[in-house]
Amino acid sequence: MPNMLEPLGLDAAEESIYLALVRQPWMPHAELAARLGLTGEELTRGLLALENKGLVARSIEDGATYLPSAPDLAIEALVHAREEELKRLQLVGRQLASEYRLSSQARNPVELAEVLVGPDAVFQRADQISLGVRYEVLNVDRPPYRRQDGPRVAEAELRHLRAGIVYRTIYDQAVLEIPGYLDMILTYIEAGEQARVIASAPFKLDIYDRSVCLMSLNSEERERIESAIVVHESPLLAAVMLAFEHLWASAHPLSPAGDVSTGPPLDARTRRVLTMLVAGMKDAAIARQLGITERTVRRHVDIIMTEMHAGTRFQAGAEAIRRGLVP
Repeated sequence: MPNMLEPLGLDAAEESIYLALVRQPWMPHAELAARLGLTGEELTRGLLALENKGLVARSIEDGATYLPSAPDLAIEALVHAREEELKRLQLVGRQLASEYRLSSQARNPVELAEVLVGPDAVFQRADQISLGVRYEVLNVDRPPYRRQDGPRVAEAELRHLRAGIVYRTIYDQAVLEIPGYLDMILTYIEAGEQARVIASAPFKLDIYDRSVCLMSLNSEERERIESAIVVHESPLLAAVMLAFEHLWASAHPLSPAGDVSTGPPLDARTRRVLTMLVAGMKDAAIARQLGITERTVRRHVDIIMTEMHAGTRFQAGAEAIRRGLVP
């Protein structure tokens, strides 16, 4: 693979020299230069660069012949050095971000928001912002979506959750009725996401570290994201966060049913029906999501109501919450 060591700071000539020496350590320099198509000066320059990086060392015998260092140790040392450089750059970036936020207070108010037009611009900026998240992401999730061919678990969110970053997501109830989306959401919940559902989300947005917000500007009839606004730290962002917290307080908690040991002996499918029931989904939507008939859904609901000693679906949901089967 050409230039596979480029991330460690090696150019094409240095990499070719090092790989050739790894495969044939005692190759004479003249033969090495001829084989690689390098002049003597180019070979000498490459060997000196590799020596400075710790990838080759001079032979004790003659002091002129260069031998490769053990690749695992030498490359790992370079990787560690690069990681340290990147950590230092992260600290510099955070310091500059702090200065940027302070200076933004004196900037023209129109600079506190960016309008993004076109899906490419929206997704590129979204990816850029999400890469820098450090401790918290707040989401209101509703269509439209980036992908048109169905749901796909975002590995970036799973990595963030494993790293201890807090995710709080409010899902529009309509999302739960899209085939495959509930399973994807439950994957996030099992990884640590705090999820709630609301009957109708008024907007689609992401807030990162309480310092920047990305909000879709799509009208409801649009099937794809066409534009968005980025709001930086300001009273406007504070208002957006206040709106999120208001929605969060009014939304219904959503979690995998049966994840608490205390409770009735419901089977896996009945527990899934219970989750959807508490989320406010209708029988037809539950049936579509699980690939079963509405009659089967009603049978599971009857089991739930019997186990909960409830006279109505609402009472069954409330009792499930009280028992800890769902939040």
